[in-house]
Parts: sequence; C-alpha cells; structure tokens
Amino acid sequence: MLNCLIVDDEPIARQIVENYVSKLPYLRVEKTCKNAFEALAALSEGKIDLMFLDINMPQLSGMSFLKTIKNPPKVIITTAYQEYALEGFELAVSDYLLKPFSLERFIQAVERVKSQLSDSNKNAEIQTNSEVEKSNPDFIFIKTDKRNVKVFVEEITHLEAYGNFVKVHRKEGEMMLASQTLTSFANSLPNSDFMKVHKSFLVGIRHIDYVEGNQIPIGKTHRKELMERVG
Repeated sequence: MLNCLIVDDEPIARQIVENYVSKLPYLRVEKTCKNAFEALAALSEGKIDLMFLDINMPQLSGMSFLKTIKNPPKVIITTAYQEYALEGFELAVSDYLLKPFSLERFIQAVERVKSQLSDSNKNAEIQTNSEVEKSNPDFIFIKTDKRNVKVFVEEITHLEAYGNFVKVHRKEGEMMLASQTLTSFANSLPNSDFMKVHKSFLVGIRHIDYVEGNQIPIGKTHRKELMERVG
C-alpha cells in the first residue's frame, strides 16, 4: 500500500485525483492539501510514499516547495502548465501529468512510481545482503609466502602474532604463517566469532572448550569480556 498526498489549490482538481486514487487498491490517500504549507506539515506527520503536486499555487509554487524538501517522497506533477516539465524532471519527479489527464495516463504514472520503488527496495536488499556477507564472511584469503590461500573462517582456532607475521592455527593442529598483521585479521574476521584476548592473540570463540592454564595468555583488560562471552 502506497500512502499518497494530494496537493492542489483547486478543490475540483483534488477531487479528480482522489477519485482516481480510489480506483487503485494499492493506493491510499493519507491527506489532501490546498497549499504547500499544509503539505509540509503533512509530510512531517507521517510516512508519505507518493505526492501528487500542483505547480501553480498561492504563496509558494509547487516547484519552489519541492526545492525545500530534503528527502521528498516520489512526486507526480499535476499541472496545466507544460513549460515547467524540464524543471520538474531536473528535480527528479517521477512523472508530469498535464491537466486534464485521463485515468489511463494517471495509472501509467503511478505504475512508473511502483516500478521505481520496487527497484529501490531490491537494490537496498542486495546492498544489505552484501554488507552482511562482508561482515560475516565464510572464508578469507590469507597471504602466505607468494600465494593467497583460501581458508574457511570456521577452521581457524586462533591467531598468534609472530614478529612481522601471524601464525594462523587451524583445526587438527594445522598452522600457516601469514605475511599479515594481527590487526588486519581482526578487521576482516567477524567480531561475533573472534575476539582479542591478548595483544598477540586472537581466538575463535567457537573453539574454546575451557579457560585454564597459560596455553594462550589472557590480558587483564580482556579477561572480563572473555569470561562473559564463554559464560
């Protein structure tokens, strides 16, 4: 459902748009306004997805009003003045309807908005998924000797700073010597799975069976957090 705002100083014009909106089940009129100031208040009161905006209005024209909005909703211009079309599209309006416009033309404009919103949602979802994958990678590439070796994150038990290198300890006692810094690993591995327990050690939480002795030293500043995370 798209929440709509109708902004026009002519009552008949508002009624026509409102009537057209009522014929489309996915549109709902949130409010009708007779000037830009009423519209500004309406935008601050609730979520508006689509605004039908007239140009020639008293005090503040539709174009001037549109320039004042920082994050405007999708906008379809409804006007009798063709000469403002270029300016409208420069302001990124979705469509420009010349009065009197038919229901068919109205639906075409609204469908364009639906398509734009759908594309925006898909792009947002793709970006979100990408960010999740980036922050929680299944594997990383480790620089060792002259190669970049793919290593699955779940295989890494702990990492140990070793001069200008890092010892990457894996399941079954395997170890790789990486020509990277411990800080670079801390930045690339997910915080939910790994934590720094000492200035020279980064451990995989899932591989901790018990905390005892000094096999891996625990810094005083890290002990409290470690104990909280392992319960």
